[in-house]
Amino acid sequence: MDFLHCCDLGVTSDWMGSLLWYIQEYKVGGNGRLERCCKIFSTIQAFYKRTDAENRLPKLLPTMLRAEEKGKRKCPKLRAKAGEARSLVPCCLELARQYLDPADPAEHSMIQGCERLCDVYANLSSAVWNHEDFQNACKRFLMLFLALEKHFLETKLFRVKPKAHQLVELGRDGSNPSLSWTYRDESFGHTLALLAKRRGGKFSMAAVSKAVLLRFLSANAVPRLDERR
Repeated sequence: MDFLHCCDLGVTSDWMGSLLWYIQEYKVGGNGRLERCCKIFSTIQAFYKRTDAENRLPKLLPTMLRAEEKGKRKCPKLRAKAGEARSLVPCCLELARQYLDPADPAEHSMIQGCERLCDVYANLSSAVWNHEDFQNACKRFLMLFLALEKHFLETKLFRVKPKAHQLVELGRDGSNPSLSWTYRDESFGHTLALLAKRRGGKFSMAAVSKAVLLRFLSANAVPRLDERR
């Protein structure tokens, strides 16, 4: 088991899909889901700029939160890459505190769930790793997730999936799950694969390398360095 598939692409994406769907459906004003998602995304973009996040969602659409299959609406799940999902964890806590009402039991549970999920990720650092704190944060987060699943049973707004069991098992032996976290390799490899995709022309090591560098330059802003006098 690795943390990327268990959480980033699993439990974390399930939680954030449900949370963001609830916020856009019931807490944000606007004419239609697309407009409401745009308002949420503007807040996310401000968070990216403020925190200088490395991995960012390129957009936020209603279909990225809840898909339909054969006319039936599936349970919410954020459609995002692993890095994009992980970078969004602290932002979801800010969104929850901004839009949700702590006086409402269900919304209070959502806020607490975001706090516990942040605790899970924060504890992965080798500098602060603590086996018991990690396990407690995981269990408290999943208990809140399960309570929300029961509360929204008819609408299927929250759903705890089998990967939640993997989250409980991670770190149980005392080892830090970040040691088996394939996060950076997979994310960077995917980025390079997209940049190196061929659209015709000469196929050689030099041509592919040049295309990767040029596409990287075109997709990223030149860093600005402060002048020192």
